[in-house]
Amino acid sequence: ADLNQDGQIGLLPSGARSNDTVQVSAESAENNNRSLDIVFIDSNRLVQIDGLNEGAKSSHLQIEIVDSALLHTDLNHGFDITLPTQISESSAFFSYKDLNRSIQDLSSAHADINFQDYESIRVNYTAPNQEVDYVASGIATITQDVYEILGVEITETQSHTVIRLSTEGGWEYSSAGDVESANIILSYDPFALSFKEAIIYGIGFARETQNGVVESVFIGSYDSDASPIGEFSFEKRNSDLSQVEVKLLEAGGAIPYDYPVGFNIEI
Repeated sequence: ADLNQDGQIGLLPSGARSNDTVQVSAESAENNNRSLDIVFIDSNRLVQIDGLNEGAKSSHLQIEIVDSALLHTDLNHGFDITLPTQISESSAFFSYKDLNRSIQDLSSAHADINFQDYESIRVNYTAPNQEVDYVASGIATITQDVYEILGVEITETQSHTVIRLSTEGGWEYSSAGDVESANIILSYDPFALSFKEAIIYGIGFARETQNGVVESVFIGSYDSDASPIGEFSFEKRNSDLSQVEVKLLEAGGAIPYDYPVGFNIEI
């Protein structure tokens, strides 16, 4: 589609708390409230929202991330986010990169809240009309690919599981040329996994700073895409699947970027 930029999303300031009780998808046929379809397109890292009416504008949209485990009356149930969007006919689009950055900025502003618990995105759409407003809403689970900002390759041996991390293009930290430095933090269940060793590409180090946490620092010149950063070797204490959380901090070149909301690798 031929997309035209149309302003910024958000009826409330970015980061504003929302505890409304808008009915979504399943009940959207009531009270003239139609359903929006929210699709995460991993191939080109876009979120597509279908179900808008003719003449849609991004100013008609309100977007929030939601922790569905909290009651609607909880002040932290949802947080509004603001990000650039594009409108094409009856659909709206925004990028994984912009969604990721909006959530990372929220995390930096509200350090006491674990935004990994905010598993869903909700979109409310209201288009003014002379007779009856066009109202629609929808909710969808946020794909992990929104957060996976590093290349990941997993190798299994008889005794160890090796996680190989590399740069990945298309994110802020990798959009200005070579990646010159980064701090990567891996967190895991020490009762399920034992950290054995790390191989660093370039200048740097990796060490277990506390039980269940490995911190690594890299300095060098890494291509912005598919450049190996390091390998981290773990021994599994049992046959169950385990998760390793990866956070990327102070990554980039002259301008460092923080990604305090990490992503999970299952091994």
